[in-house]
Amino acid sequence: MRSRSPWSGQEGAVSIAIQKEGAQPIYQGEDLTTQDFTVAVEEAGWYTVTVTGSGAVGSVDVEAQTPA
Repeated sequence: MRSRSPWSGQEGAVSIAIQKEGAQPIYQGEDLTTQDFTVAVEEAGWYTVTVTGSGAVGSVDVEAQTPA
């Protein structure tokens, strides 16, 4: 899973968590700045991406990629 420019805004704070139901998050980031990053998913299944913001203005893009 790749997050592209997870936070592209000038105000507020944004946090992102990625987890499979009933499991610990495989990624958890708080007070993120504009950046690209990739999270390796080791186990097949459905994952929830939770984005929370406080006073945030901007956008978040998340892209799931299938291995080649």
